Amino acid sequence: MNIKELFEDFLISELKLDEKQFDAVMGDREMDKTAYRLLITAPAGSGKTRVLASRYLKLLVEGEKPENIVAITFTRKAAGEMKERIVNYLFRLREEIIKKNLSCDVSLSLKDRDALNRLILGMRISTIDSFLSSIIRLFPGESGVDPNFEVIDEIEEEELIDDVIDGLIEERMELDKKIIDLLRFFNFRYSDNGFRQFCFLSSVKKIIKNWEMYGKTIAKLHHTTTESIVKGLRRFIGEELNIEKSLNELIKKVKEFKAVYDEKSSAFKEFIEFITNTPTKEIKKNEDKFMTYIDLFYTKAKRLRIRPIIKIKDKVTQNLLGEIPLLYERCVEAFLLNIDIKNANLSTNFVELIISIIERVKGRKKELGVLGIGDLKTVTYELLTKHRERFNILYNMDARVNHYLVDEFQDTDPTQWDIFWNLTEDWFSGETAKQELNIIPTIFLVGDEKQSIYGFRNADVRIMNRIKEEADPFTKTFSLVKNYRSRKEIVESVNLLFKNKMQRLKVKPFSVGYEEMIPDDEEGGGTVKIVECVIDGNKNERIPQLAESVAGLILSLKEKFESWGDIALLFRDSLNFHYYEEIFEKKSIPYISSGGKSFFENREVKEIIKILNFLENPYDDINFSGLFLSPLFSHDLGDLLKIVLSDSSLKADSEELSSLYDKLKLNFTDEYKDFLDLTTDWLNKRDRISYVHLIENAIMDTNAYGILVDRKGGQKDVNIKKLLILIENISQETMNFSFFFDKLNRVIKAREKNADIDIGTRSFEEDIGALHIMTVHKAKGLEFPVVILPEVDSAVIKRRGEGIRIDRDTSILLFLKKYKEMETPLLKKYKERETEREEEELKRLFYVALTRAQEELYLFISQEKMNDRRVWMNIVYDSNIPRTDKLELKIKTEKERILSPGRENAVYRFTEKKKAVPLKKETRPSEIEKEITLYNIRNEKAKLKGTILHKLFELVGAGRIKEEKREMISEIVEKIASQVDGQFLCDDNLVDEIKREFHNVLKNREIMEIITNENSLNEFPYSLEEKNERGETEIVSGVMDKILFDGEEVNVYDFKTDATGDITKEEFIEDMKKRYQKQMEAYRFAVRKLFKRDNVRVFLILTSILEIIEV
Repeated sequence: MNIKELFEDFLISELKLDEKQFDAVMGDREMDKTAYRLLITAPAGSGKTRVLASRYLKLLVEGEKPENIVAITFTRKAAGEMKERIVNYLFRLREEIIKKNLSCDVSLSLKDRDALNRLILGMRISTIDSFLSSIIRLFPGESGVDPNFEVIDEIEEEELIDDVIDGLIEERMELDKKIIDLLRFFNFRYSDNGFRQFCFLSSVKKIIKNWEMYGKTIAKLHHTTTESIVKGLRRFIGEELNIEKSLNELIKKVKEFKAVYDEKSSAFKEFIEFITNTPTKEIKKNEDKFMTYIDLFYTKAKRLRIRPIIKIKDKVTQNLLGEIPLLYERCVEAFLLNIDIKNANLSTNFVELIISIIERVKGRKKELGVLGIGDLKTVTYELLTKHRERFNILYNMDARVNHYLVDEFQDTDPTQWDIFWNLTEDWFSGETAKQELNIIPTIFLVGDEKQSIYGFRNADVRIMNRIKEEADPFTKTFSLVKNYRSRKEIVESVNLLFKNKMQRLKVKPFSVGYEEMIPDDEEGGGTVKIVECVIDGNKNERIPQLAESVAGLILSLKEKFESWGDIALLFRDSLNFHYYEEIFEKKSIPYISSGGKSFFENREVKEIIKILNFLENPYDDINFSGLFLSPLFSHDLGDLLKIVLSDSSLKADSEELSSLYDKLKLNFTDEYKDFLDLTTDWLNKRDRISYVHLIENAIMDTNAYGILVDRKGGQKDVNIKKLLILIENISQETMNFSFFFDKLNRVIKAREKNADIDIGTRSFEEDIGALHIMTVHKAKGLEFPVVILPEVDSAVIKRRGEGIRIDRDTSILLFLKKYKEMETPLLKKYKERETEREEEELKRLFYVALTRAQEELYLFISQEKMNDRRVWMNIVYDSNIPRTDKLELKIKTEKERILSPGRENAVYRFTEKKKAVPLKKETRPSEIEKEITLYNIRNEKAKLKGTILHKLFELVGAGRIKEEKREMISEIVEKIASQVDGQFLCDDNLVDEIKREFHNVLKNREIMEIITNENSLNEFPYSLEEKNERGETEIVSGVMDKILFDGEEVNVYDFKTDATGDITKEEFIEDMKKRYQKQMEAYRFAVRKLFKRDNVRVFLILTSILEIIEV
């Protein structure tokens, strides 16, 4: 067996590639072309990462060096996953080669550890941005940028652009009439004041921020005449509108109508007189007068009336009247077209302004030595297409790369594809040196046009459509059809929904075709449910009710699945997240929200951020005050005032004022010793240990979990874990705390603006045991056992607003603005095209949402009314998939939940360190002084131990812990702890102590007879009225652990789990009798009164010494 045969067998037998996957990986096996462009359509769950990794492996096996293979993904996480998969396959292949004792060049490289390590280190697997950055750094002189340039994120770039625009506009505002003309178009509305609305600034910023998308069009427009712009505008509208011709047709028809219409006085009669008695040229000039009759033919919403405003019985006259509104509309549109043409004359002004802004932005970036994400594309594109040395650059790149592998190809934008096209163009012309070296280069493109959902980021699905449809001898296409992710029922439902709704139509350039998937799952067992729960009312009334229904479903599903993180709620956008967050917090459902309420606004997150603020600069009084008054420390405003009013200088002869932290260290070393010791320790460690460990230590030192978190696994617990992941991600990129803190602040700012910012390979929203609430865009590339779409009916086509847009296909500027509340022909055409584009993308978004589900899929529809804009709802209703109006929900009781097999670790193992915090005990109002007791962790653990043991004894007594269940004691203890341990005290040591004591009780025959006695009451609650010493009526209540009935005699037992401590057994017994005398007498009184029995005996069961003592 040679290496080729072994490898092919390895792909099928070890990596389990199906036939179509294998054909795609081996797509160039014929070797009959000088180069190959291989396009693989890989639907959701079809194993595309396996195919990509296998393809990479094939190239290595064929002797290609890893430095000559470039694999491109769109995220760092995906790049990491791809490399991890390739390395895994490499090691598995190495094992096969060693097992078969195969000897060849490739096998020698894989067998030798050092050679294998060099091979792995040489792999060029990166994001598209990283790849483009490497090209620019390879040619810094030609690109004209600082060779040590930094790539700034979206927030930094936006701040820089805002600064440049504001400065330039301010300079020109008074002197440049062109700016005034542009502002007049926007009704002198300069900025949007935080709302997305019609304004000058948002239109300008959209183009500057997306310069890589619009730069070529703007450059072309810069050299375009006004006449050509108007021609382009007419071509865009696509219909000829001539005002004189339209008016003549209207006049002719109105004259015909006038001859048969005999009404003497009406608004319509006035219109007839104006039209028939005024020459065409005069009407054309008198546009305002013509438009005064608009209410005769249009509704208040400015739509053409369906029925005429006047009633006529005669059929002939009726028919004549019916034609007039359409002709009037034609004239109105012709008038409005003139408005569009007038606005188009502003194009030259606007283009000049944009070019001056972009030149200043480029200059500012050059001064700072930075590039934005978009600049990586424009600089690389210009290097490869416009630079005088471009042929040398392309030759250099060609010598470095023989193969490209591109993941998520459907998300490629035109500039990115132009770059790949230029890098590989010569391969398909036979004009490279590769042919002489017998190298057959390939570009391997993997994607799924049905998952192209990033149009708002300039992704263009037409690129993939074009490659699939154009005849090209170098292109081969493959389709993967088997779905390995989802259950049979889910795959079949998705097929049913989309097979007729996704059709590739040439008249719709953004449409895509649909090929039915084949489920790998043959047994089935999945769930697909469409729930119609029609709810009346406005949004504020309807969505909370819907959220309640969804919460009920989630609580039921949690009984079946291991983690809250197995469940995901997916939405079209994040506008309604806060309704669900509020309900989930009430229902104690922990969640991670990618959007909605700002994560950084949560109290527990704010308090941890205060520690970071202090560590960044402890001598900033605001930072100091924030931490000093934090609930993590028992200080109040009086304490802070004391420090403020203390000695204001460090030295007697110093004129420099001290910070509050300096004053604390100088004057209050004893009084606030705990605070000073902790903060000094943190500052000493700040630059010596990782930041995530530093914050974990701070959380332990201050007992932040005990103070800020209400329960393990709850929302506050999840939020702190999420913050720690974020800190870990950011800290991996920098070792300097100031840089770290700056990046953290930029992340916070980005989250507030709902912008994207790279925070590392580990996902900020990864599964940490919490329900996922996210948009479908955020869920792309993920999968979940359960997917719920709560608002299928809310996925509607958005109404497009006014402003300035650029159409790249026709290279024109679109000045979109209503005139007298009426849409102009240009605005109508733009909205029509964008509606078509958005409808197609919404279909694809729905497909992506549904194909995230592995086991169960739930769709909720809460509105009954259908319309053309509700794309998802229309797809569901047209599919005829059965719908239901209710769900059967099964939620376990507390006891069932405790006794069910454990899935999550309920014992808190983060820290045992607790901070002594003064707690106030409740007292009666009549008492003058409040009793203060210090928090003692030993006492608190003892109480928790007692609570858990009591629950165990109750379950044994109720027959809920059978003999066979007693082996599960660890899991049962941990489950009880997860419910009752509000301060995270239950660690492994305490669990062991509880288990030991419980097992001892189980072995004690006398105590077990009492616990298991069936003629008894367990955990019996009571509430009685009783007169106190002052004759006042009081409510006395309590819970008796065990009441046994034996004829006329009643025995009351109370379990006490106190430890003996350092005293003898006899002393301990006497102490317990004395301590609990009052309590047991209260129990005796309650039993006598409730059960009318005189013979009542009360006992303490001391579990630590296994004694039963009568009191």
